Amino acid sequence: RSTDLLLANGVVGVDFKELLSGQLDPFRPEDASRMTLEGPPMRLNIQAAQILGMAAHELATNAVKYGAFQKDGGSLNVTWSRDPEALNFDWREPAKSFTPPSERRGFGTTVLENMVGRSLGATVERIVHDDGLEWKFAIPVSALDPTKGPEEAEKPGA
Repeated sequence: RSTDLLLANGVVGVDFKELLSGQLDPFRPEDASRMTLEGPPMRLNIQAAQILGMAAHELATNAVKYGAFQKDGGSLNVTWSRDPEALNFDWREPAKSFTPPSERRGFGTTVLENMVGRSLGATVERIVHDDGLEWKFAIPVSALDPTKGPEEAEKPGA
């Protein structure tokens, strides 16, 4: 799904909401009110779209296996905002019968921290609430600019 968006929109950038919808639609519960996607229009370069598409897929898979979509009653709230420095992306999964994950760092956590954190220079935070998980990503806008290819994008912290 991400590749289709990249091929269709790569030059002008991929719309973030469209990217998320494409990754989440296969996992969407029958009750549409259990999932919200809210944020301003945002275009991503090819590299950022590939990475964030894979991250969204990993998070959605985990929501089905272990989180908000494992049982009835859970929900997924995906929100984002942009400030002059960063895209602030929040993935929150409240669930009625939530079992906190172990302290062991799983494959998904490692992938998210490496893919989004290192590749895009983002701050990645996993928060365990009493009622579910939350992931917060602060991604430098310089790593997302659709007018720059990966080789031209300003390296965060440079």
